[in-house]
Amino acid sequence: MAIIKFILVFACCVYLIRLLMRIAMPLLLRHLFGKMQQNATPRTTDDRPEGDVSITSRPPRKPARKHKLPEGEYVDFEEIK
Repeated sequence: MAIIKFILVFACCVYLIRLLMRIAMPLLLRHLFGKMQQNATPRTTDDRPEGDVSITSRPPRKPARKHKLPEGEYVDFEEIK
C-alpha cells in the first residue's frame, strides 16, 4: 500500500511541476529576453556630433631605461668533428 501511495504522490508532484513550468517558463524567458534586448541597444548620452573625438585620460608612461643592456659579441659557430 505504501508503494502505491508513493507512486501516486510522485505522479501528482511531477504533474504539478510540469504544469507550473508551462506557466512560469514563458514568463521567465520573456523577462530574460527583454533584459538582453535592453542591454543590446546602444546607450548614447553624448550630444557630440559624429566623428568628434575627445581624450579624457593619458596612458601611463613607461620609464626610460637609464642604461642600455650590454650586447653580446657575435661568435661564428663552427662544427668540430
